[in-house]
Amino acid sequence: MLTGLPADLKQLRIYVTDSERGMKEDKRITVINGKARFTLGAASFTTLVTAK
Repeated sequence: MLTGLPADLKQLRIYVTDSERGMKEDKRITVINGKARFTLGAASFTTLVTAK
């Protein structure tokens, strides 16, 4: 869980890079009360970007 996000933030876009995916966008993450819950993949780089 990621906490401390701005209260007005509603969604995050998630991109994953690993041995099979190169900056592939995954399902958007819902942010509720400044908290986002998601699972990180093993041996991967993950990028979170605000969604508007």
